[in-house]
Order: sequence, then C-alpha cells, then structure tokens
Amino acid sequence: MNKRILIDRFFHFICFTSTMLCLAFLFFFLFSLILNGYQALTNYEVKLPYDNGHISIGENLDTRSKLANYKKEFVGIYKKIDPNFTFDDVKYIVNYNALLDYHANSKVEKQTNKNWVTVSQKLKNYLTDQSEDRAVFVNKNLTEFINRLLDFGLIRKSINWGFFINPDSSDPQMAGIYQALIGSLLTVSLCILISIPVGIILAIFTNFYVKPKFLEILLKTKIANLASIPSIIYGIIGLYLFINILDIPRSSSLAGALTLSMLAIPIIFVLTDKTINSLDQNTINAAFALGASKMQVILKHVIPMSINSIITGTVIATSRVIGETAPLLMIGMIAFITAPPHTITDPATTMPVQIYTWTNNPDPEFSQKASLAILLLLLIIAIFNIISGLFQKKVQK
Repeated sequence: MNKRILIDRFFHFICFTSTMLCLAFLFFFLFSLILNGYQALTNYEVKLPYDNGHISIGENLDTRSKLANYKKEFVGIYKKIDPNFTFDDVKYIVNYNALLDYHANSKVEKQTNKNWVTVSQKLKNYLTDQSEDRAVFVNKNLTEFINRLLDFGLIRKSINWGFFINPDSSDPQMAGIYQALIGSLLTVSLCILISIPVGIILAIFTNFYVKPKFLEILLKTKIANLASIPSIIYGIIGLYLFINILDIPRSSSLAGALTLSMLAIPIIFVLTDKTINSLDQNTINAAFALGASKMQVILKHVIPMSINSIITGTVIATSRVIGETAPLLMIGMIAFITAPPHTITDPATTMPVQIYTWTNNPDPEFSQKASLAILLLLLIIAIFNIISGLFQKKVQK
C-alpha cells in the first residue's frame, strides 16, 4: 500500500471521527435539554372542591385576608372528604399564587368543570417521586388523603401551558416565558429593521461612492473588523451612547435593538460587499453605457443580484443577535419584569436574559424551565432559518 493511500485513509478517518464527535455532542446536548426541560413542560393540578366554580372571599380584601378566607373555605369543603383534614393542611395541597390568579381571571359562568389549579411545590415533589420507598407526604393522614384524591382522579398530570402564557414570577411553578418571548420578538424585529438598510447602504456607499481606492479599502476593513469585536463591548457602547447620551429608556426594546444592531450591521455589510464585488461587471457597465444613472444601476441591478447574500446575512445576523445576552445585561435588560412590553420604550427582557436569570437561581425547577426555554429558542431559530431558506429559493426562481 503506497503512501498516498495511507494519507487518504488517515484523512478520511480524521474527518469521520470529527463528524461523529460533533454529532455525539449535539445529541448529548439536546438529550440533556429535553430530559430536563420535559419536567418543566408537565405539571400536576388538583381539582378545586367548588360546587359552582367560585369561592366567596371578598373582592376588597388584601392578599393575606384572601388567603385566610381561602383556607377556611377549603377546610370546610375538604372535611367532607376527610374529617381529619386541618386548617394548616391547605398549604400542602394548592399553590396559593395559582389560586389567586385563578380567582382573579375567572368568571363563574365560564368555570364549569374547569376548576383545576396547580398543586403546591411540596405536593409536586411528592408526586414526582415515583420510587416505591418515597417518604410519607407530611404525615400519615395527609398521605392517605392525597392517595384518596388520586384514586378519585382529583389530581392529574397535565401540560404546563402556563410556561408559555405566564410572565416571570418568583414562584417557580408560576414562572413563564411569555414576557421574555414578546420582548425578544420586538427587540430582534426592530434590530433587523435597523440593520438591513444600514448594512446594505454601507456596502453600496463604500463600493460606488467612496474615492480614492485606499479610503474604500480602509473603510471596508474597519467595518469588517467590527464583526469580531466581543459583544460585551457593544453593550458598554450602547450604555454610554444610547442611554447616557441619547437618554433612551433603560431596559427598553429600543435600547436593546440599537445595541444589537451594532453587531448585526457588520455581518450584513460583509456579505453584501463580497457579493457586490463578485457581480458581473459587464452587466453594470452595460447599464451605465445605456445612460442609466448610478442610482438606477444600484436599485435595478446591484440590489436584485445581491438579494441572496442579503437574505443570508440577515439570517446569520438574526441567529446571532437572538441569542445575545452580554450586551443586554449591560443596558439593564436583566431587570425583573412581569409584563410584556407594549411599546418600544417600555421595560423589556429577552429570552437569553431570562434563561441567564433562571440558571442563576438555585431552585432546580428554574433550571428545568431554563432548559425548556433553550429548546424553545432553538426551535424559533430553526423555524426562522427554514422560512428564510424557502424565501431565498422563491427569490431565485
């Protein structure tokens, strides 16, 4: 066997091994996220012991008084199921925050057969433990009571839709991604609306309007180098320029979009510039020879022929900025926000920042929610790439 064949086989082995290692890492990464995130996607609910879907607690009472009335009402109703049920046992069964939200958002006529709320964290931990030697739930009497509820189908396992429709909360069972999802969509959309025209204009300007040649090369080099700057530097620039000087509201989607656009513009510029340089110069020169102005050549020839690279640059830029965290931390988007933004100047947060916040929380349930949020973020990026690819093929046709 000659030396050339050995080298080819060794090179093939290296490529195959590297590919398998990458696939194994990807599989392990996704598997761990799915295994951990699945627990956040499911939840346990208990059926409220209401006959009419409503409880009389007093609308004008404060939260502490409402909870006291809830407990009294629960004791009276649950005692019909188990005479040993006590006043202090309520907190072991129902999540109070879920109960308050249920009552605040419900109407009596719409709650027929829908009286289900999230169980307490302690009860969820007990139900999640499927081992045969799991500990007694609080005490023997309450354990028997919980088993009785399970036998009658009054405790069920369901999909945790609250993760998608609830805002963030200090209660891990009530925390959701809704306000971060809306904040990400608003911030990234605004960022792309700013970045695409600016990146294209910069590429056209440096290729058709900047003279002499050395100045064109200098500008292209400097703008291209901006794509390699660490993202946290852009966060510092955004904090100083947009918040301290321009007085844009801190933690707003507008401040986040302007900061992220500084990352996206160089990416779009580089791809557009390379495409313009690789265009058929005969077509452009022919257009000039026929009397077309520079603006007509740009609008009717250069941009249409560069559309594929513009779409590619947009996809790459979006995939990067949608996962950025460091620049947004610098401009204050890490603030605890429980409501989605309604305007571009409202306080907002994004999904990467929300994931960062949850992973720093010692409660393991927040870690589960972070894994599920990562999967949701990857799904959004994949959907965006698929849509962009389909649009690119349609443009080519």
